[in-house]
Amino acid sequence: MKNLFVISIKDIQYLAQKKIRRKLTIEEIEQVQKGLEFGLECWEEVASAAIEEIAGNKDSKTKH
Repeated sequence: MKNLFVISIKDIQYLAQKKIRRKLTIEEIEQVQKGLEFGLECWEEVASAAIEEIAGNKDSKTKH
């Protein structure tokens, strides 16, 4: 099965180059990882809302 969402170190380094014009150190990448983990703690709620929206859209289409 293919992943739905992946953020690679390559992606982070690309963004760092773009934003601060240099690559990050290992320690800085670890800090970014902690921030991402904190920001994505509620991924289940977001995915559940998306699934419920899909189910709601299908229900409303069958009623018309």
